[in-house]
Amino acid sequence: MYQLKIGSIPLPKLYIVEDKAEVKKCRSLGIPFLIKPSGWSDEKLIKAVLWRTLVNKFPHIDWTNTLKINPYDLNQLEVVEVASCHETNPGLEGGSSDDNLYTTMDDGYRVRDGGLDHEVDLAEKRSSIDNYIGDLGYYVSIEELQSLKLLPVFLDDITNAIKTNLSNTVYMDGYNKKLECNLGSWYGSEQAPNLIILDTSGSIPRGVAGTMVTLIDTLRNQANADLIITSWCSKYYKANEDLPSPDELAGMIGGMNECSQFYRILRQHILGKHWGNVIVFGDSDAPDDSRFHRYAKQRIKDRELQTTKIDRIMAFDTYRERVPGYGLWATAASPKAPIEYNWRWTSCMK
Repeated sequence: MYQLKIGSIPLPKLYIVEDKAEVKKCRSLGIPFLIKPSGWSDEKLIKAVLWRTLVNKFPHIDWTNTLKINPYDLNQLEVVEVASCHETNPGLEGGSSDDNLYTTMDDGYRVRDGGLDHEVDLAEKRSSIDNYIGDLGYYVSIEELQSLKLLPVFLDDITNAIKTNLSNTVYMDGYNKKLECNLGSWYGSEQAPNLIILDTSGSIPRGVAGTMVTLIDTLRNQANADLIITSWCSKYYKANEDLPSPDELAGMIGGMNECSQFYRILRQHILGKHWGNVIVFGDSDAPDDSRFHRYAKQRIKDRELQTTKIDRIMAFDTYRERVPGYGLWATAASPKAPIEYNWRWTSCMK
């Protein structure tokens, strides 16, 4: 028997029990409990407990396939809240030695527990785990859900790749006579800044765009990245600049692509610099598509790209293995930059 705790999430008091002896102890102490289904792991139990929070926070993610759990599994989880009603002396009329005598009440059940020194009538109120825990979205951070391995793995793929992208690392070892031990020093050159480009136009599945505007602030903070969001308009945010709320960013979902604002952002903030990683989410739509030919005078020239250096391109296309259209300028600027493709990242989304 143990009290359920998940990181720093403020859960209501709940004890997990696995046998009749633990059930009897919870009843005697008057504490709420849940009988863990046979064969369930702690990991599966945590997923079930946070089910409503995840579904409400990210409604466009297919949680049944992502977590390998479904609403029918939740029906196996029933929380029992216990309260003492009254006591009777054993052997008196109305007493019973049956440890599990139930009678129906308006708000649940009454259990007569004769395993104590004297019998106690216990009022039990039963509710589903979903109703008992409720929606904890206000208290649960995306970072905590990520640390619990409950969010799509492509977030970890990006942040882990960037964390290992340090260059010119030096480790100097030496013996310190005063402290009588070996001490080492680590020196690393400043990592080149990163850039994320997110296409949320009408050709991007709405569930994908909706999920990404919810996750993008966490992702760009973990990557320490500047951000361009593009759809019917294009906006640029520096790495240390506050983003609008996800609800406000959702206003950029849908509509046609554009190129003039995007090219202006490239010229003013991106070109001529050294970027560690350029991370692009989108599809084949590109700012130099034929429908933008009337803006030909605004198109990026090859000579404008020559002073831009990119160490790596991470391509997250919604349909196949390719660099999304709004990242093609990066391949032209650094044709030798290695490209990491991921086109299965949307498989968890509706």
